[in-house]
Amino acid sequence: MLYNTAILSVLAASTSLISTSVAAPVNARRSTPSCPAGTSYYDYESLSGFKGCTATPAQFQNGPRKYWQSCPTGHGNWYVCANGFKGCTTDSAVCDTKSTAPVPGSDLITPPFDPTACPAGQSYYVCATGFKGCSSDSTVCDTKSTIPDPITTPVDPTACPTGQNYYVCANGFKGCSSDVTVCDPKPTPADPKKPVDDEPVIPVTGGKDFCPAGTSYYDYESTSGFKGCTSSPALYKSGPRVYWGSCPVGLGNWYVCANGFKGCNTNAAVCDLKA
Repeated sequence: MLYNTAILSVLAASTSLISTSVAAPVNARRSTPSCPAGTSYYDYESLSGFKGCTATPAQFQNGPRKYWQSCPTGHGNWYVCANGFKGCTTDSAVCDTKSTAPVPGSDLITPPFDPTACPAGQSYYVCATGFKGCSSDSTVCDTKSTIPDPITTPVDPTACPTGQNYYVCANGFKGCSSDVTVCDPKPTPADPKKPVDDEPVIPVTGGKDFCPAGTSYYDYESTSGFKGCTSSPALYKSGPRVYWGSCPVGLGNWYVCANGFKGCNTNAAVCDLKA
């Protein structure tokens, strides 16, 4: 009798241990210094596109991918900080936090890919025709005609000849060109001598209202990639394109704010300003 009791005790302890290990969080960072209290950091960039701090991860762990460097309502603004934080948060001072050593157990845990997990409205099929995957067509396994449908190769307008790059310019030009100044504003016929190379490009949201004193807002996204507030635009008005959602040293952090501001700024409270 004592022997049986000991065996039952060991089995009960093993069951408790198994139950505890199953409850471990998946695809989350446990309580990092970067997220406000009550939220954790999640990376669903390859699914819904959401990345950042939230208390409701279930809303974003599936597609379709509708968030890209943008944040759902109630989740603050998008930040790309020099301290390593990247994503959505309601903490407007997140970029002021110093980088810290990783918290034990806070490494991102990526769940194994489940090919049978289909989006809403679709089911997983394994057909005798060879099809294997998700589909909303209940007849996907039915035998099809042996005549294959013609395959049309889509034309990629951004595929340019050697020596040319693809541009989408504010002046209306859209296409391939070997001229790196194709997006630069040209002098108007009425005033051909007016210098325009260093004029700030002001977005419709009023970027000039968001820049610190002594700087102006410039958009060289189609040349060097720089976009934001600076007092030395000549450094960034031409290629090569080395900045993309990032900022040169001394020009602050990259912000995408709900008030319309997008770019580099040394003002950590730029997202709190009114348009």
